[in-house]
Amino acid sequence: ISTMALRGVRVLEFQGIGPAPFATMVLADYGAKVVRIDRKPGPSGDVTSRGKSSVVVDVKNPAGKAAIRSMIKQADVLIDPYRPGVMEKLGFGPAECAQLNPRLIFARMVGFSPTSPYGKMAGHDINYVAVSGVLDMIRSKTGEPTPPMNILGDFAGGGIMLVQGILLALLERASSGKGQVVKTDMVNGARYISSFPLLFAHPSNTNSTLGWHQPPGQNTLDGGCPYYNVYKCRDGGYMTVGCLEPQFFAEFSRLIRPFLQGDDEIAALDPRNQTNQALWGKMRLALTRVFLTNDRDEWARVFHGTDACSLPVLTKLEVTQNELGGAKYAQPVPEGSMLPPAPHPILERTPANPPPAYT
Repeated sequence: ISTMALRGVRVLEFQGIGPAPFATMVLADYGAKVVRIDRKPGPSGDVTSRGKSSVVVDVKNPAGKAAIRSMIKQADVLIDPYRPGVMEKLGFGPAECAQLNPRLIFARMVGFSPTSPYGKMAGHDINYVAVSGVLDMIRSKTGEPTPPMNILGDFAGGGIMLVQGILLALLERASSGKGQVVKTDMVNGARYISSFPLLFAHPSNTNSTLGWHQPPGQNTLDGGCPYYNVYKCRDGGYMTVGCLEPQFFAEFSRLIRPFLQGDDEIAALDPRNQTNQALWGKMRLALTRVFLTNDRDEWARVFHGTDACSLPVLTKLEVTQNELGGAKYAQPVPEGSMLPPAPHPILERTPANPPPAYT
């Protein structure tokens, strides 16, 4: 693609794992030229390496250091994925790099804030979201904090926040002509990305419908509400229900009513009783029973094309270009293969590179 949003942006990435390589994959998807400095030859095992080139450099060798200095002088962005202080020890800290290239965006990615009590400790996604206060809000039905894989800390609070910081710094540089340091840590990133539930949980919020004032698992959006939940079907598949607004609940109630039994179930799913929390227990029991009477795909057909906000939980292999609205790929995707995630958002005039249809 000849015209891309980040065409001409040169990114120098020191090899890391997780959020930093994901961030540079995003930049490469939209046209940035990314060169990764590898420590040794051979496959890196990085599944987010598409669109990048790599060069093996001994960063402790004088000739290697000279080569890196030369690349820094030509770069727009440098990615530091290491623990605090490593780049300084290598002689490539922000101050040294700014002397080589005053326009350089020096982007740092760490787990804990260096100024926090955990700043010098090792950690992973589960640790970062734990001390962010967010993991406590994500609980299983039996009450244990349940990490949402490594999405929230590594990639939402880490990689995407890093991309945002780089883009903001590039935008500012267009007017000032100056580079700057972008500092991203996954604790604060995860907390910022979770602003909505955290602000609803604040004592000053008196919204009784969406507030997070009840113990975890007993609030509207964390599994406590029967009409914002997941239900098992007869064949072992699952359906989601998310009809929060009265008009959507009314539509859901209309479509589910033929499957209800007895006055108690009918009363519990009556739109007039939607916010009557005294009936939520009966509503949950009714929906648990009802969804077990049909297979997942049968329920999907009942609700498809409506505003009932009830859709099936698809497996990663079931998701097709149909569900994604016709996402573009570099080659046809073999039938039965999992679709690779496509770049998003979509830019109409300067689109991203379509990803390869790997198997």
